[in-house]
Amino acid sequence: MIRAKETRYAGYRFRSRLEARWAVFFEHLRLAWEYEAEGFKISEQHSYLPDFLLRDDGKFPDIWVEVKPQVAMKPKERKRYFEAAQKLTGSAENVGYLVVKGDPLEADAFLFGAFAGQKKLGPITSAEFAGFFALKCKCPVETIHAAAKAARSARFEFGESG
Repeated sequence: MIRAKETRYAGYRFRSRLEARWAVFFEHLRLAWEYEAEGFKISEQHSYLPDFLLRDDGKFPDIWVEVKPQVAMKPKERKRYFEAAQKLTGSAENVGYLVVKGDPLEADAFLFGAFAGQKKLGPITSAEFAGFFALKCKCPVETIHAAAKAARSARFEFGESG
């Protein structure tokens, strides 16, 4: 397995280049994002710090985002994210939790939460993924694909880029 490489971008020190690529994606979509904004106590033994918070813009709820590499999750890890989803989405009305695996261009995603009165719990297809972000940023799906390509092509070897 490839080790995560700490990466600086937009004034933040990300734990991995993958997280920095997601920040590039969010910036290209002009989404208000915060990195590791707030931690939560999931149980007596476990705390949790989501990677990103996409802020509510008055029309679409807060979305907590967890970024993972594109590898299979172990059952214990899946359980941990399910518990985090219950905690995060149960703590407030109209809050979502998105677990993404891989870069924005080819991400697998799982969405938890209630949006416009509809509950979602589970995987989302690539079409739903693009549509989800199109709704969040109020832009066409083509813009989502362009932002994902920009995120993948971002280079961090010689300082900030995107």
